Amino acid sequence: MILDTTAVIDLLKNRKDIKEKLKELEGKNVVFTTTTITNFEMWAGPMDLKEEQELNEFFKTIRIYPLTEKDAEIAGKVHKVLRKEGQEIGSEDCMIAGIAIAKQEPVLTRNKKHFERIPELVVYSY
Repeated sequence: MILDTTAVIDLLKNRKDIKEKLKELEGKNVVFTTTTITNFEMWAGPMDLKEEQELNEFFKTIRIYPLTEKDAEIAGKVHKVLRKEGQEIGSEDCMIAGIAIAKQEPVLTRNKKHFERIPELVVYSY
C-alpha cells in the first residue's frame, strides 16, 4: 500500500487516526511503501533540523517507488482525462496515482476527495 504525502505528514506528526489505520492494516499483513513524488513533496516543505532528521530516518525504513516511464504515461493520461472532465487534481497526485495503478497497489491518504476521482485507483482513507 502506497502512503501518499498526507499520510506521511500525519504519520510523522503522530496523528492518532493514521496510527490506528496503520495498525489495522498491519494486522492484514499490508506492506507499506511510498513514492519519489512524496519524497519530493516532503523535502520541499518547510521544516526544522529535527524534522529533517526524522524525515531522513523515515525514508530509510520504507520502500520508495520511483516514477518510471510507464508510471508517467499512466499519470499523464489520468491528468488529461480529469482536466477534460473539469475534475483536475495536482500533477503530484496524478503521478502518485500513476505509480499506484502501474504497481496495482492501493493508496492510503487523508486526501480522499482527489484520489477518488480516478476510477482505476483503489483508495483507503483514515
